[in-house]
Amino acid sequence: MKIGILGLGNVGLVSAICLAEKGYRVIGIEVSREKLNLLKKRRLYIHEDGLTELFKKNIQKLTFNHDIGALKDVETIIVCVGTPSRSDGSVELHQLFSCMKELKNLKTKHRSITLIIRSTLPPGTTRKKIIPFLKDSKTKFNIFYCPEFLREGNAVHDFFRPSLGVVGVENEKTEIKYLFDLINHDSIHFTTIETAEMIKYVNNSFHALKVAYSNEIATLAGKLNVNIDDLFNIFFSDTTLNISNAYLNPGFAFGGPCLTKELKALNYISIREKVRLPVLENILESNFEHIQRAVRLIEDLKPKNILCFGVAFKHGTDDLRDSPILKLIEYIQPRSSYLSKIRIHLRDKDSVLRKLKNNYIAVKKCSEIKHKIDLVIFASYAPTEEDEIWLKKHKTKQLVLYPNSTKKKIKDSNIFNLQINKA
Repeated sequence: MKIGILGLGNVGLVSAICLAEKGYRVIGIEVSREKLNLLKKRRLYIHEDGLTELFKKNIQKLTFNHDIGALKDVETIIVCVGTPSRSDGSVELHQLFSCMKELKNLKTKHRSITLIIRSTLPPGTTRKKIIPFLKDSKTKFNIFYCPEFLREGNAVHDFFRPSLGVVGVENEKTEIKYLFDLINHDSIHFTTIETAEMIKYVNNSFHALKVAYSNEIATLAGKLNVNIDDLFNIFFSDTTLNISNAYLNPGFAFGGPCLTKELKALNYISIREKVRLPVLENILESNFEHIQRAVRLIEDLKPKNILCFGVAFKHGTDDLRDSPILKLIEYIQPRSSYLSKIRIHLRDKDSVLRKLKNNYIAVKKCSEIKHKIDLVIFASYAPTEEDEIWLKKHKTKQLVLYPNSTKKKIKDSNIFNLQINKA
């Protein structure tokens, strides 16, 4: 099979040479004459461990050209052109759409071509811009978005042993067997195009956060004469909570007596030691903004009567200390005396309801509610079977704050999932 590669930068050139190693004949398209001249002289302009050896070994299976017309008899085209940042942080798509214009006019021997986009793109770009743009092309393109996970310096290794395999498809039922060979992963996640576009940003922003967080902790620990090697070795040894997916499932804001208290203490110590820690300093602010986001969403709905399942700061406890749910309820109550108050019904364990001091309506059973509920909030208490029966009878808007707080299957992936109960 012949494969075309558009863009021979770090990703495109490594992909071309490694695909040749796998037995494919590869035609690489590059607009830079300088780069093309070097490649035709069998010289590389990037350094990656093991790449030079593979280049020399597979040179007979590699062809390089500046003209996209050279791809007239390929069956698959992989787009690896650069999408750099502009000065304002937005993504520059000029080079990408220059390629799309040429692809649109490409005359090919095949009825259809598989087009695999690997350039990093903001979510929505492929579906809203690229697919419509290529819709009336001379060639039919079957378009997939497959993010790459090649680290510079480890790109050859990562190509053959990637940490992740993701394919974004227009139709979720679509699967192409040979994509497993191209992507080199035996467990590919087939998902929506938007999810596939987003995962690259999620991965790299999290890696950046880990570096910044570790550096801040090490800086402060060093000031306090803490053995940093021991500190991180102990931290890494906990694969149940620390190095795991624990605390990484999206939901509502955190609360309780520990997380907030420890963050406040670290920030106080950093001020005392005159060490600025921007990541740690902004965690509480980010958490507060998450609560405010929910407040704004509820205020836009203008409910008169609310039923909230759960008041404790998380599932499985009756602790109300620093509960983000109580903060949310406090913020949605109008401050001005001339504005009508919202009736807030709270459903939780008896031990929780007994601790409530403010003038909320404690509910031990939903059947006790005498008012028409305008909004149900699913928080830290899961409804009982009796509650679920009551909910099915009362069609109302529902706001899901914690993904596991209701048996209702949530289709949307938004953290705050708002829906109408149609049961």
